[in-house]
Amino acid sequence: MIPDISQEYSKIIASYSGRRILVLGGTGFIGSTIARRLIEAGAKVTVTTTDQHSGHLSEILARNARIEQLDVRDYDHLCRLVTNQEVLLNFAGISGAAKSNERPLQDLDVNGRGVLNVLEACRIHAPQIRVIFPGSRLQYGVPNYVPVDESHTMNPVTVYGIHKLLSEQYHSLYAENHGLNTTVFRISVVYGYSSQHTRFSDYNVISRFIHTALNDGVIRVFGDGRQARDYIHIDDLVETVLRAGMRGDMVGQAYNTGGGEPIPLIDMAQAIVGNAKRGHIEHVDWPDAQKKIETGDFYYSIDKLAGILNWRPTTTIDEGLTKSLHNFV
Repeated sequence: MIPDISQEYSKIIASYSGRRILVLGGTGFIGSTIARRLIEAGAKVTVTTTDQHSGHLSEILARNARIEQLDVRDYDHLCRLVTNQEVLLNFAGISGAAKSNERPLQDLDVNGRGVLNVLEACRIHAPQIRVIFPGSRLQYGVPNYVPVDESHTMNPVTVYGIHKLLSEQYHSLYAENHGLNTTVFRISVVYGYSSQHTRFSDYNVISRFIHTALNDGVIRVFGDGRQARDYIHIDDLVETVLRAGMRGDMVGQAYNTGGGEPIPLIDMAQAIVGNAKRGHIEHVDWPDAQKKIETGDFYYSIDKLAGILNWRPTTTIDEGLTKSLHNFV
């Protein structure tokens, strides 16, 4: 008998009620969406931000979560925060593939040492905690074949990708050597809306396209835009994280996490303009910094994750864009 997936997921959400959850980077795009869903489920949520006075805290976070200003390089503060927590979702860090090549030492300090700080704090002060960490498709570099499965070799072409791979290996090592319950999601391109997500983000191309279209602006697509990508709506990503958050059979594992369907970037841009009924598209030459890190067609096989979680993405591109465009207005 095939289980009722929606009923199953509802039970998983309900299981978070009363649980102590720490969301590092909980005012960013992904972190804030997860934190709000956990608050709705009745969890006791602690959210960290690098600047709690920035004015970007949504009302639901400000009223219903414990807010802590944290730099993940502050080991002592991390030790205090992880104590007595049951689940840790680490979405802290700095983003930007091209910019990581320009600021490699800063990227290493935050996305390398900062991650190791988190794991050491957990090892010593919260050895029973459940840890989930977001890896990236950029760990793989230029694919030798598509769809990319978890056994594909990794040869990152950015400092950011190297540090994501390093962080994944830290999580695997701490699971193997210290028994930490860690899991890594190698996330593809996430899109959607969050009240915490800056509309001018340098790092989320789809959100930038949506904002540009709604302002009747020019969406600039590099080259012919035929490079295929793997897009996952934020709601589907949150579901994978929350499904995995209570699991004990994913320890030390890494999973490709995406929409599982290749879509050319130009098709995505055209869908945004069509749904928004505003904006237009212009093809431009590749900037040098972006050309150096372009991977060509890249999309995932998500069979490993789908198998263990009994999950597949349910948000179609049209549904996802409709929701995103409505919320951005």
